[in-house]
Amino acid sequence: MRSLKIMMPALLALTLAVAHADEPAPADSWHGMILFGVGVGPQYEGSEDYEAMPLFAGSFSRGNLYMGFEDATFRANFLDSDSYEFGPLVSFASGREEDIDNTAVAALGSIDTATELGAFAAYSWPLTADSRMRLGGEYLRDVSDVYGSWRGGISLGYSREIASRWSLNIDAALRLVSDDFADTFFSVSSNGSSASGLDQYRAQGGADNFGVTLVLGYRLTDNLGLFGAAAIQRLLGDAADSPIVADAGNPDQAMVGVGIAYLY
Repeated sequence: MRSLKIMMPALLALTLAVAHADEPAPADSWHGMILFGVGVGPQYEGSEDYEAMPLFAGSFSRGNLYMGFEDATFRANFLDSDSYEFGPLVSFASGREEDIDNTAVAALGSIDTATELGAFAAYSWPLTADSRMRLGGEYLRDVSDVYGSWRGGISLGYSREIASRWSLNIDAALRLVSDDFADTFFSVSSNGSSASGLDQYRAQGGADNFGVTLVLGYRLTDNLGLFGAAAIQRLLGDAADSPIVADAGNPDQAMVGVGIAYLY
């Protein structure tokens, strides 16, 4: 599972914040922002080997209604409210590929991309005229039988227009996973142990990672902007104790990215 995904909700929050930073568009018109960039992060969750990856996020909004996408996750807010959000989620969560650098983990075999369906909800409130807090949660189920169960998470975000052209978003997120999810991504079977040399291990679910992301945006013109992102993530519990992470990887993950944004 590509760990740069931790950046994506914060990038989406930035698109929503920057898209509304100036005078609001008419309530009956669609507007928004699309971000393209490149980042560097672990090859898979728990990896100590890093690689470059694309960053892609955006939002299309009309009033408080919006559709947003982050990497391969799509969401839509159906509530026309200044404070509340609720809507569906569709995600295509990448697994673990065969061409990773770590030969021991590669010997465990690849994990397919999971198709997930679910929902999210959030409540946000102003702190000042230029800043807001947002508390959110989401729940997703695998409908493709990759791990065959659920995962979810809670997040707390802070967004602020720090100057006339600068926007800041800080997002902290805790992920919760099922036993089946943990078993798929972090367990080592007896056959896997023989093939990889890693100790046999059975992972159970719970809170399995916590991460903090900072995204800074700068508006060059009415239609163009730049952004930079940095994130740290710590694997927890059985995920951190798994030989895939503790022996062949690293529970501490770091990610950085830069890119350009088009506003309309």
